[in-house]
Order: sequence, then C-alpha cells, then structure tokens
Amino acid sequence: MRRGHKILWACLLLTFTFVIALPLAAYFFSPVIAHKSLQYWLEQNDFSAVELDMQTPSWNELHIANVKLEKHTPTQIISYQSSDITLQFNPYTLWQEQRLKLLSMPRSDIKITYTTEQSSESNNEMVDLSQALPSVWFYQIPIDAIRIGQVTLQLDYPENQSDWQFIGALLFEDDKLYSRVKALRDEKDFGWGDLNLNKQNQFTFRLLEDEEPFFNIAGDLSFDDKLTLTSAQEIQLAGLQSWRQKLELHNLPIPKLEGTVKLQGKIHFPLQTRFSPDELLKSIQIDQTGKGKITAFNPIPSLEKASAELEGALKFSLKEAEITLNSDTNIQVPELKHPSLKEPIQNLKATLQKPLAIKANIGQLLLDGTLIPDVSPLHLDIEAGAIALEGINVSPIRSKLSLDSIDLAKEKISGSIAIPQLNLSQGEAKFPQLKLSSKFTWDKDQLSNRYQVFSNAPIKLDLKGRANTTLSNGNTKLNWSVQPISLKGIDRTLEAYAPIPKELSVLKGTLFHKGSGTLNNGKFSAQFNNSIRAANISWDETLIEGLNLDSTSRLSTSGKLRDTGSIKLGRVTTGVEIKNVQTSYQYQQRKSGDLLKLKGMQAELFEGLISLSDFEFNPSKPDITSQVKVDNIDLGAVMALERQQGLSGEGKLGGSFPLAYKDNAFTITDGVIKGLAPGGKILFEPTPAVQAYAAANVGLKMAIEALQNFHYEELDIGLNYSEDGTALLETRLKGSNPDWQNGHPVDFTINVEENIPKLIKTLQFADKLTKTIEKRYR
Repeated sequence: MRRGHKILWACLLLTFTFVIALPLAAYFFSPVIAHKSLQYWLEQNDFSAVELDMQTPSWNELHIANVKLEKHTPTQIISYQSSDITLQFNPYTLWQEQRLKLLSMPRSDIKITYTTEQSSESNNEMVDLSQALPSVWFYQIPIDAIRIGQVTLQLDYPENQSDWQFIGALLFEDDKLYSRVKALRDEKDFGWGDLNLNKQNQFTFRLLEDEEPFFNIAGDLSFDDKLTLTSAQEIQLAGLQSWRQKLELHNLPIPKLEGTVKLQGKIHFPLQTRFSPDELLKSIQIDQTGKGKITAFNPIPSLEKASAELEGALKFSLKEAEITLNSDTNIQVPELKHPSLKEPIQNLKATLQKPLAIKANIGQLLLDGTLIPDVSPLHLDIEAGAIALEGINVSPIRSKLSLDSIDLAKEKISGSIAIPQLNLSQGEAKFPQLKLSSKFTWDKDQLSNRYQVFSNAPIKLDLKGRANTTLSNGNTKLNWSVQPISLKGIDRTLEAYAPIPKELSVLKGTLFHKGSGTLNNGKFSAQFNNSIRAANISWDETLIEGLNLDSTSRLSTSGKLRDTGSIKLGRVTTGVEIKNVQTSYQYQQRKSGDLLKLKGMQAELFEGLISLSDFEFNPSKPDITSQVKVDNIDLGAVMALERQQGLSGEGKLGGSFPLAYKDNAFTITDGVIKGLAPGGKILFEPTPAVQAYAAANVGLKMAIEALQNFHYEELDIGLNYSEDGTALLETRLKGSNPDWQNGHPVDFTINVEENIPKLIKTLQFADKLTKTIEKRYR
C-alpha cells in the first residue's frame, strides 16, 4: 500500500516541476507569456493535448483553474488532470530558493496505461528506491506544505495482469506526511490504509476494514544495499478474511479466524524494482519473529472450534514464504465430535516437541492458485480426555505423533505414533494396560501401516501387524500375529478382568494366535487362527493333560462367526483315566440358533477304544444324540472300578449304545456290550467275611465258587443309564470253571446297579486319599 503512495509522489513531481517555474513567469511576465512559455516547455518534453487555464497571479498567489495533459511512450500513456490549483509563495523565497509556501489541490487524477505493444525490455522498467527515505526526499520537495483533497492514481495493465487503483488524500506539513489511501485491485476494494512519515525516517501504517484497523505497523526506515523497514506489527486475523476473497484464493482451505498475531523484525526492499504494484509486492522480503493466539471456527465438519498458541519466525516474499514454529507451540480443541463417539472428546491438545518449518512458493500461488508447502518433520505431543466408544471406554491418553518425512508435492507422508499407556474398560471391568505404536506411510491414495500392541503385565502380550488402506474408498487389508503367550496361571491373572470359576486352574500351556481382516465397501470380514499347545488344566478333581487345540475362525461381512478346528487331549483323569481324546469340530453362528458339530470323537478307555458317531447341537440349548462304540475294552480294568477285594478279570469287551443328552442329563437306552472272542476269565477270591456270608446262602456260595476261576465263552451286558445318574447293567455269563463241578457249563445272570456320579466321586476320593497317604509316609 505504501508503494502506491510513492508512485503517486513520483507522478506528482512532474506537476511540481512546472508549478515551480510557473509563479516566476507569472510574477515577472504577463499570464499570456507564462501560458505560452509553459505550454511550449511541455510540448518540447513530449507532452501532448495540453490544456492550461491560468489566472492572473497576485504578488504571492497563483490560481490555475484547470490543467490537463498527456504523455505517450512506446510502453505507456500517462494522463494527468487537475483543477482549482492554488499556489502560495513568498516572492523573495521563490526567487532565491525556488520554494513555494503552499500547494493546494482539491482533486487530481493520474492514469498510467500500459500498452500491449510494449517490448519485454520496456515491460521490465525499473524504479530506483534509493531515494525513498523520507530524510532524503522530504528535502527535495520545494514546497513547505501540500494539501491534496483527493488524488486518484490508476494503473491500467494488459489483460493478463491485474489493474490497480489508489484513491486517497495527502497532507505534507511541518516535515511530516500523512496520507489515507484506498486500494482497489481489479475493482475489488482492499480497504483503506493510513500512513504517517517524518524526516527522521520513522513511520506508522495501518490497514482498515470497516474503519477498524486490523493491521498496525510502526518502525523506521534505513538502507545500505537494500531499503529496510525495522518494525513491529500487530495483526487482527478477522480482518484478513475479506482479503482472501478479494485475492480469489478460494481454493485455500482457510476457515474463519479470530485472534491476534504480533510480529517484529525487518522488511527489505531491493533498491531497484519493477514499476508495478504486483512486482513491488514480489520484491518484498520479510524477516520477522512473533507470537500469537488464533482461534479457527469449523476447520473441519466435526470440529466447531480450535485454538492455537503460536511462537516462531516468518520469512516472506511473494516468491517464497517460510514459517518456523517454535517448540511448545500448541493447538487446543475444547470439544471433538464424531459419529463413532458416544460423547465428544474433551480438552484435546497437541504441542510441538521440536521446531516446525513450513516453506511455500507464493509466486506460484499467485500465478496459478496452487500452493504446495515444503514441511519439515513434525513432532507432536497429544493429550486427550476420556474417549467413550460403543461398548468400550478409553481413559485419558497421551500420545506422540512424528511425521518424519512430509512431501506434499508427491502426496507422501511417513511417520509414527506411540501411545505408551492405554487403559480400556467395559462397564466395571478393566482391561490390562496396553502400549501401542505404529509406523505409517501415506502415499497418494494409499495408507500403509505397521503397528504393535504390547502389554507386559499382568499378561505379556506382543501383537504385531500390518494394514493397507485405499483412502478414496476406505477399503483396508490387515494382518497380525501374537508372540506365543504362556498360559500358566492365566486363570488367576484374568480374575481382575472377568469372572473365573474357582475350580479352574491352568497349570501350563502356550497360546499361539494370528489373523487377517478385510474392510471392503464398509463391510468387515476376518480370519483368526488360534493354537494351544501342551496345556494342563485342572477343574475341581478333574485333571486334563496335554491339551492341543487348533482353531480357524472366520467372521463374515454379515457379522456371523464360523469356526473349525480340532482338539486333542493327552490324558483326562477324573477317577477314571481317559487317554488320547481327540475330535474335530465346526461351529456356525446362525439366526435360527448356533450350531456346533463334533466329528470323529474318540478316546482310549480301559485299554480300549471308545468312539462317538458325529453329532450336532445348539450350544445354548444342547440336545444331543450319538451312537457310542466301544472296542477292545479290558474287562479287568472295568472290574477294577468296583474296587472289590479279590475280584479281577481277563478279556476284551466291545459293543455300542445310544447316548443322549438333554435338559442337563445323560441317558443310555438298551445299550449292548459283549465279550470279544475267544472269551476271557473272571477271578474272584472272596475275603473271609464274604465266605462267611455265603455259607448261609447256598445259591450265593455256588456262584462265588463258580466265579473263582470262571472261563467265559459269552459275556453279554445290557446297559441302561437314567437321568439321575444310575447305571443298570444286566449281565449274562456263559462258560465254566475247570476247578468246579468238573468244568460243568454255567449260564447265569448278574444285575448290577451303580450310581455313576457317586462312583466317580468315590474313585476321586480314593485317589486323593491314596496320594495323601503316600505323601505322608514317603
């Protein structure tokens, strides 16, 4: 804006030239001679269309009713018009010093039109600013006081350049200059500017919007190889909003701003520059430091307001700008809203940990409206209040964000983010503290990410993964894996986060997990692979050893889960020892009810093999029917369950029976177990008490005698099991005892009724008692 004033002075000097000579001629000669002489001088200096209307001067004053003239050059046309000009002078001073007392001009119009035929050399016409210091050019003004009511300077450029117009008033008196000027660029009003200068090279300048100053500058001028302004500025950002529209920088995503920025430093101008306001602006160089508080309104849809406390440095020209923000510069968001949040996040704050430098080519911005800043690495410390998501809460967090490489021209950014402490909760339940870190790269439409989730206590968790996202549609592919997790004691560890039955104890084992997922068109699907190796688990009096599990789970885009896998158990001890249990399964989540299928279930029991036919059921309402097949079961092992002294057996059993489970109860109906060829033996050595009891019962005595060394050929057992846990075994034996009745054939039936749950409890108690005694006397 100040450059417009200087251009105005330059254009007015021509007027002052003939104005100085004019009173001398008018005073000593007649007005006619003065008029002819001045007109001749103007024409000799290439002025044309000269119109000059002068009145007869008095001894100390000259009045010019009207003056109008033009000057044509190969590159421009200068038009000047003014009226009602009054010049006051002291004749002696005018003659001796060539000075006037007063120049008064109610209105003056100057227009400079740059023609399209100008050459490249003439288009680069330079202006010398070496005489721009008030201490220099104040003394060159041959007038004590100048009062111009309104002066208009029009700069009319070719079509590919912006036109400028300056309208204002000027007062020069007592070695001080005051001017108020309005600037227009392509007829867009840039508002008013106030300028004050004195001969000590001190100045103040203000820009106004609606009569309110929004830009204030005060300082002084000096020069050596450059013209330098040393100044302090204060900028009210609200006033800059209209300037962005007037400069047609609509493509810049700048929100509504409020606040104050204070700067101090130097502004440099080259001593030689082109005579064009745009070129004058491009020649400015700014080197400033400053600080400020800024508030932005609705910078993004989910953010109503954000505030910033800034401190740093500014280097600027319309060819390049560089902003450096010092560490501790921060941005504060009082409330952040998002559809995924149950409640807005409160008190979000981001603070610079290292200085940030931003460079921009402003010349390119004015040329084609593009702005691609060059940004140095960014390091932020971020604090946020509690985060409430659907189903989960996050305690206030602190994180560190680093953008180590920022290349906006190539649309590529690389960086990392770390959250050293992440505390999650769900209702009253609190989860183990986590540590999160991520390294990411944004490359045009692609965002790639390597992330890690870590927890050292109470469970050591180390999850690492990768994710790749197409930003235009949000489609994402990700995968992850977890370092093996020791399961020893995990039951007691998890008690603080979930209800764990007291009867459960995990004695050993290792968990392996990995997975992958896809987000496509807003729908998520995933696959999870889980494995457990060599786990030992205790449940009350039951011990499970050598548990190995392999599971593959798939989550469909509809949110349904499907899981397939296999389970192997080395040994299950629950009063009865079961070995090498194995099965495969399929689980499917369905609207009609979840479905679990078990296939190939078998185990080693009593030195034989027991297997179940495939079956399926709803886990929430189990109703199971399966056919159980037993093969090569050792008779002696079965008989040992009764713990009857002197009773033993030899032989193998096989058969099948239907097994049903409903309403929390097992039932067996019409099961059949048979002795396998070639038969076997039943040996019974009764105790003296049994012998004494049998002596009074002939039938019992005969049966005991026959069973003391009974060789059976056929053994048929009918098996039924009721809901109350009672098992009824209807046993038929055919065979003989070679030591009894000369091996006479025997065919008899024995019915045995036993409550299996009670029997198992008895066996568990017996095992526990035996181990206790052994431990006591070991």
